Amino acid sequence: MGYARVSTSDQDLRMQRDALIAAGVDPRDIWEEKVSGTSLSKRKQFHFMMKDVREGDIVYVWKLDRLARNAVDLYQTAKLIEDRGATLVVLTMPGMDTGTPVGRAMFGMLAVFAEFERAIAHERTMAGLRAARERGWKGRQSKFSDDEVLATQHLPKAVAARQIGITPAGYGKRLAKALENRAKGKSDE
Repeated sequence: MGYARVSTSDQDLRMQRDALIAAGVDPRDIWEEKVSGTSLSKRKQFHFMMKDVREGDIVYVWKLDRLARNAVDLYQTAKLIEDRGATLVVLTMPGMDTGTPVGRAMFGMLAVFAEFERAIAHERTMAGLRAARERGWKGRQSKFSDDEVLATQHLPKAVAARQIGITPAGYGKRLAKALENRAKGKSDE
């Protein structure tokens, strides 16, 4: 069975799917989803795939970061696969097969390096955002003024959010900002 996940494009998903099929995975045994990998709880297809793993199965993934975003989740996932009598094969890493002692050792080392690489990328992103804010960048600005947002506060949250064209969670944050600006005597216009 194979698992493909992307957070960027359909083209990436097709590329992963093609690689899984080329490795011998039956297309009916490929679990795919297009979601961010930061939280395992939001990845429904991943959970369906994990429930389907049986003894003797080989779980193929394109890259380690398609399976999990941190070393703890990666180890737990690999351990669960191993406990079920299956092995994990990473297509972009020749020899990375947890069915062999060398593959298990490689997995441990690569998982740590993968998490380190993500941490460094996050650090660079945060440094870039700080520098942009110091130069006066305020982030993406709302299409609606504080007055327009405040005019919808009497409506149910879902209705108000739909009227403004954002998610209910986004609406709550935007309304809180508008109320904060009003209390400080500021205007976003």
